[in-house]
Amino acid sequence: SELNQQCRAMMELVDELFDFASLESGRLTLDPEEMRIGELIGSAIDLMEARATERQITLERKIEVDLPVMMDPTKIRQCVLNLMSNAVQAVDEEGTVRVRVDETRTGDLRTEICDDRLGTDIGHLRGLISDAEAGKLPGETRGWTHGLGLSITARLVKVAGGRIHVASRPGEGTVFTVELPFQRL
Repeated sequence: SELNQQCRAMMELVDELFDFASLESGRLTLDPEEMRIGELIGSAIDLMEARATERQITLERKIEVDLPVMMDPTKIRQCVLNLMSNAVQAVDEEGTVRVRVDETRTGDLRTEICDDRLGTDIGHLRGLISDAEAGKLPGETRGWTHGLGLSITARLVKVAGGRIHVASRPGEGTVFTVELPFQRL
């Protein structure tokens, strides 16, 4: 229902504000534990299915790696959910969001979130990532789709020793790529 959606959105915003405050104060720590990366990313995608279905969005997945690793599952899930949520909200109804997980040549975990939204202000998104990595709060955004969640994701990725990139492919949409180091078990 509409009220449930509003409540859920408000709770997500409150959670993100707490996380950002922890990042700002330097109190945020990573709590690595043994996990299977493919299983974790798959469960995050499963959580986003209902929201995608509501908007008639096709959510595609390609998980090419399911290794047992030592990582912080809560923070990884939050990063993926933030980026998927942004993508699902940004595309037009009946659009497509693709999630791909694989391993880079250098042995990092790579997660790509692609949407088919055209007309992305790529400079603005890169600015949000740069500002977040520098410890700045997000400024005014075009809508609320890529603000606080993206800033938190960028800071979490930095704390974890990873990298986040955004690119826009003309005629294809926007791609967020997160690369994170991980310890194999």
